[in-house]
Amino acid sequence: MEHRRPFYAECRLSPRPSVPVDYTWYFQGRVFSRGERLSIPELNENTVGDYTCQARFRPTGGSTVEGKATISLRYNFIPADSLTGQFVVSIVPLTQQMEHRRPFYADCRLSPRPSAPVDYTWYFQGRVFSRGERLRIPELNDHSVGDYTCQVRFRQAGGSTIEGKAIISLQYNSFPSVSLTDPQTYRVSINPLIGRPARGSPFYADCHLQPQPPHPVRLTWYFKGRYHSEGQRLSIHELNENTIGEYTCQATITTPTGTPMTVNVTMPIYYAAAPSPDPAGKLFLHVQPSIVP
Repeated sequence: MEHRRPFYAECRLSPRPSVPVDYTWYFQGRVFSRGERLSIPELNENTVGDYTCQARFRPTGGSTVEGKATISLRYNFIPADSLTGQFVVSIVPLTQQMEHRRPFYADCRLSPRPSAPVDYTWYFQGRVFSRGERLRIPELNDHSVGDYTCQVRFRQAGGSTIEGKAIISLQYNSFPSVSLTDPQTYRVSINPLIGRPARGSPFYADCHLQPQPPHPVRLTWYFKGRYHSEGQRLSIHELNENTIGEYTCQATITTPTGTPMTVNVTMPIYYAAAPSPDPAGKLFLHVQPSIVP
């Protein structure tokens, strides 16, 4: 990425569903363009920042699935101050894709390379992170993503000290893309164990995740958006005005990469005084924002 040069990127959904997908790009909270391809004619002070791709599709007979990915764009040079742009500092990523809990590497380069020794210093959050051309991040996580600055310094023969900087903004793919047409996609259902809810009576229901994944799963119940209980079984000791309403079962699957994937289902629970809505509930599938470098 360079100042005043164009930039292109594509938004991809994997695995690709068999139904049409709508792609929309957002910049600074507004629609920037539509379609898979992001096209920026020129990177400058007005066009750098966070671009979000939103992918939406509706599987046959299913609920709308929505996924998001964000890319942070910064052009990779600041001319060396004392030479009015004669030297250019750039950062070259060596890791093709930034992923949660995976390492990341990049090199800081000065062009043209001077004959004098060059000192390279990396800064993160205003502090020295490391020294040398190579940036090494053992693991991308919530504490290690952000802006990294490479500062170069060298002294020309008989001249003054020359300094230059370049910045790279790092994010990671925090959540995998999910498709209801993928056989590995999981569905959550709530099965009531009480035939007809009645005022003053207890109520029980079980939360089921299908298919059962080969990874750890945590089931959590929420009532009106607040934590209610943990585990497969929902137990309501008494149905009354304070306990009826919408109950959500959230299944949290920990994937091999350590990235959690959540699937929710919500079921309204009412006693006989009011007609009970469809006990099958409504499936809410949430795909958290991810990053595509």
